[in-house]
Amino acid sequence: MYLLQLLISALLGGGIGYRFGFSLQSLFLILLLFVGNVISFTDIQCRIIPNDMIITIFGIKLVFGILALMKVGNLPKWNPLLSLAGFAVLAAIFFLPVIFGKKIGFGDIKLAMAMGFAAELMPGLYAICLMGGLVILYGFLQREVPFVGFLKMNFPMGPFLCTALIVALLIP
Repeated sequence: MYLLQLLISALLGGGIGYRFGFSLQSLFLILLLFVGNVISFTDIQCRIIPNDMIITIFGIKLVFGILALMKVGNLPKWNPLLSLAGFAVLAAIFFLPVIFGKKIGFGDIKLAMAMGFAAELMPGLYAICLMGGLVILYGFLQREVPFVGFLKMNFPMGPFLCTALIVALLIP
């Protein structure tokens, strides 16, 4: 899974460079990609998502959001209310299964909340849909476990969440 994550990260980094060139927007996405890789590898290895990486996502968004409000560089407009809405909606989406007794790690929930804040509302929702598609695709590619059995397994969600976040932010 490590090699696959590295390959995906390289493709995403290339996509960021191709789409945004050398800009503050590409720096924002590369920083999120780096933090996402740290989260992914830690989640794969230790089955934990470090809180300091979650806080880093919030910090990156706040710094670049404030720069966008100050109209520095070519950063897209930032609406703090949409970031807070993304935070709240993605938190609700990830808390719903917990309410119904499904096991979801709280690190995954915190990561989804940070993703909602960093991506804002609509890209955050796109990221969650994309994450679901990536999980289903990964399940089909896992041939040693039947697909129904795969859906009942506990597996690290961090790589899927982080990949989906970057892809959602690359979509125009």
